[in-house]
Amino acid sequence: MKPKLVIVIPALNEGTIIAANSRTVLAAADAALPDWDTVLAVVDNGSTDDTAAQVQRLAASDARVRYVAMPQRGKGLAIAAGWRSADADVYVFMDSDLATDLSALPVVVRAVSREGYDVAVGSRYAPGAVVARDWLRRTASRGYRWVLATLVPINVQDAPCGFKAISRRVRDTLLPQVQHGGWFFDTELVVRAGVAGYRIKEIPVRWHEPPGRVSKVNIISLSVTYLKDVLRLRRQLRRKIPAA
Repeated sequence: MKPKLVIVIPALNEGTIIAANSRTVLAAADAALPDWDTVLAVVDNGSTDDTAAQVQRLAASDARVRYVAMPQRGKGLAIAAGWRSADADVYVFMDSDLATDLSALPVVVRAVSREGYDVAVGSRYAPGAVVARDWLRRTASRGYRWVLATLVPINVQDAPCGFKAISRRVRDTLLPQVQHGGWFFDTELVVRAGVAGYRIKEIPVRWHEPPGRVSKVNIISLSVTYLKDVLRLRRQLRRKIPAA
């Protein structure tokens, strides 16, 4: 029996790219992981465009694709819903714009399935990473890294990168402890994994901002929110209180 892989893509109003990018992900999995039984779960996170129709049409023609509805908005809620939608040996999530090159897909899967790691984190700062992004987002990212490293115990250089893999054990035991349902979700997951003693591997990636892509994130607002989220997590960790 083939090992099973679940890849999750959270999608909010991504009707213009979601079908093509989903096909790209499946083609990459076919080429790099032919011995795996792959499921692609696209989680519609309250879209108001034709994202649902696009994914449902694709699912009707490809049994590997699953449409998962998560009306309550929040990237973390969408990822968690996707990971819980099917049982697997390894769980991955990636951003819908495929900013992280898919050459990293077999690397993160191998880290969890063969190398004994519990979490594999795509990194834009690990040696060997190749990154193309504008100066504002580069500066903001460095600021996030400094805040996180200063306030909570973490040995990962790029916790916010939207490309990660986890084991079944992490999904079942650690995922329920993660409280944040938004953009901070996967950073909190990585921090809690490190504190709990799970093995984490950071993997250099090729990362680029897709041309013409307009980010849904306001950097100034996100920066303030990020600081609040880090401080909240710091208080929880100091009290040794798991999230509800």
